[in-house]
Amino acid sequence: MRRSAYVSVGLLALLAAFGCGKKVVVDEVTREAGAKVYRAESCAGCHGEELRGGRLAPPLHGLTRHWDEEELVGFLRDPTGFARDNSRIRGLAARFPSKMPPVGTSDPTRLRALALFLLAD
Repeated sequence: MRRSAYVSVGLLALLAAFGCGKKVVVDEVTREAGAKVYRAESCAGCHGEELRGGRLAPPLHGLTRHWDEEELVGFLRDPTGFARDNSRIRGLAARFPSKMPPVGTSDPTRLRALALFLLAD
């Protein structure tokens, strides 16, 4: 392999590792509040305690590749409505047997905390 090919492969690996999404930094109070909503809403029943997903639902790591805070809050509030306009979400829904329910809280502070908790992995 030529030197330029090694450089290209190295650059692609670097982009894959660091270019897939922006880092979201969340303070400890918000992170714990989001984790509390995650537990209260029984999200772990489908997505797992460690957000790794499983047979029922996808993993919840690396969400910043596809979501920002506002979009994720909108999705959590109304997953079915959001999926109507989003082919990626419809594709995920078709792959997993568990239907994503709306988060049971309408409290914008709790929804935001959950979204930030999920984005901050």
